Amino acid sequence: MAWSPSKELLEKIETLQNLMLSRATGTDSAADNKYYKELREDLFHIPAVKQALPHFVRTSADLSQFWHLIKSKPELSTYASRREFIWNAFRPLLMGVDADTGVEHQAFFAKGLQNMMLTSISALFCKPPSKMYS
Repeated sequence: MAWSPSKELLEKIETLQNLMLSRATGTDSAADNKYYKELREDLFHIPAVKQALPHFVRTSADLSQFWHLIKSKPELSTYASRREFIWNAFRPLLMGVDADTGVEHQAFFAKGLQNMMLTSISALFCKPPSKMYS
C-alpha cells in the first residue's frame, strides 16, 4: 500500500480521539498523556487542522485538563454520553480529511475560511513525507 499523507493525518486524528475516549471512560494508561501531548503538538503545526480540531482539544493541554472539562458537564455523566460527545466533535474533521468518504470537502470548512484552509490541507497532501511537518 502506498504512503498517503491524508491517511497518516487521519490516523493521527483518530488516535488523538481514541486517547480522549480512553480518558473519558477511565481506560487510559500513564503513557497516554505523553502521547496525547505529542499528537496534539503535531496537529497544531498544521494551521487548518489546528483550527478545525474540537475546541476542547485546543484548550486542553493534557488529558487531566480534558478530564476536568468532562467531569464538569452534568450531561456527560455516562460513558455513552462522553463517547457520543467526543465522536460528534471529531466527526467533521475526520470526514473532511478522509478522502475516501466522498464527502464534499467544501462542506467541512467554515464559510470565509474554506479557500485558505482547503489550500493549506491540499498543499500539505502534496508535500513529500520528509517535508510534511516542517
